[in-house]
Amino acid sequence: MIKPNLLVIGAMKCASTSLHNYLDLHPKIQMSEPKELEFFSSEENFSKGLEWYSQFFDLQYPLRGESSTNYTKRHRFKNVPERINETLGSNVKLIYIVRDPIERFQSHFTDSKTYGHTPSNCDINITVENLSFDDHILQTSKYYYQVKEYLQIFDKKEVYFLKSEDLKHDPQSTLNKVFKFLEVDLIEIIKIESNLSKTKSYPSSGYAQFINIRSIKSLKKLLPNSLISDLKNSILIKKISRKKIDPSIDTLSSQSREKLRNLLREDLKLFKDETGIDYLK
Repeated sequence: MIKPNLLVIGAMKCASTSLHNYLDLHPKIQMSEPKELEFFSSEENFSKGLEWYSQFFDLQYPLRGESSTNYTKRHRFKNVPERINETLGSNVKLIYIVRDPIERFQSHFTDSKTYGHTPSNCDINITVENLSFDDHILQTSKYYYQVKEYLQIFDKKEVYFLKSEDLKHDPQSTLNKVFKFLEVDLIEIIKIESNLSKTKSYPSSGYAQFINIRSIKSLKKLLPNSLISDLKNSILIKKISRKKIDPSIDTLSSQSREKLRNLLREDLKLFKDETGIDYLK
């Protein structure tokens, strides 16, 4: 059974897609298509077994990997590190890419509108004002909390931490360090444009209501995936169904940023002590 020996475990909205694609450029590394297999976080996928999982990997490559950001959402997906250890062993290489947690929070909030999980008229600053300690988006920005279980199970030398800011501004030297961690030859890479700052859009309220009608959901199950994909990518459908993100309600104020930093301060301190990555400033 072919198994991966490299996992990018997150974090969401931290350029994991760029990292995944960069890694796949290396002749000794094969990264999965699709990127996020979610084998260890999805009960449905995990129940399919190793035979299903192994089909995404090619034994001719010394390093085989995938990049599922849900692997560092322990507040939602339980026992992921344990499953990885039991299935892949303790020598699997783990990479955790992070980003300024406040910027990540804002990007995640915008993303939740993009996919219709948050109403399009929801104001990010009102959300922060009424934020609960266990808020999903906030929890995902608690990097030490998310990686703590991994460090309890895996040897720290098997876990590599990097900043998405470094990958964006100096991809070559950043990837050289990653390649050294993976014990593969250094190669010259071609810069990949990150999607971190691209303008986002979200479903219009009418479209969101329409797509969630029970009869429409049932119809989607009957249609071939290829047809659904074509419809989603249709320019006409996109023009009808999507609105641009409104900066007036989707941009964090200085007060909201300060509140978030205070809520994250203790976790950021622990993360800095563990990894040397400093987002306390």
